Amino acid sequence: MRVVNISEKSENYARKIIDDLKKEGIRADGDLSGDTLNKKIRNSHAMKIPYTVILGEKELSEEKISVRDRKDRQRNMIDPPSSNPCCLRR
Repeated sequence: MRVVNISEKSENYARKIIDDLKKEGIRADGDLSGDTLNKKIRNSHAMKIPYTVILGEKELSEEKISVRDRKDRQRNMIDPPSSNPCCLRR
């Protein structure tokens, strides 16, 4: 699972989500670079990462996450793993 931020404002929140995912036993890393969101998502697809967590100002303000899979299906504004460990499992 890869965590990407849309802007620098959500970088600290992204680091927190990465730590929370790791605590739940989910292999996670982050792309907190200055690249565009589209490039970050393309890189995740190219690396065959199954899920990408997208964090922007809206997710930061509501303390939620948006998850996108490799088939471009997206689940928006769900609880992060710290409040609901089963949120990413189906």
